[in-house]
Amino acid sequence: MPAGARWPDSPTLRFKDLLKVLSVSRSKAYELMKIDPDFPKGIPLYDSDQSPKFYWTHEAIAWVEGRANKVSIRREGR
Repeated sequence: MPAGARWPDSPTLRFKDLLKVLSVSRSKAYELMKIDPDFPKGIPLYDSDQSPKFYWTHEAIAWVEGRANKVSIRREGR
């Protein structure tokens, strides 16, 4: 989250809100979905390939924190 921003209060996020939490563009999010197995998984609202998805806020926060930890470990040379 950008400096001074707060984590969302809702337990779920729509895709556009997920992008804000992760501070990534739509295209970058789709790229991360393909290459990062830890990227938050969308949960369809109904049984259809075209169904909109929601994302758990706690999973998005955990992903951001995990990425931050990976970066700091790399910088520290561990």
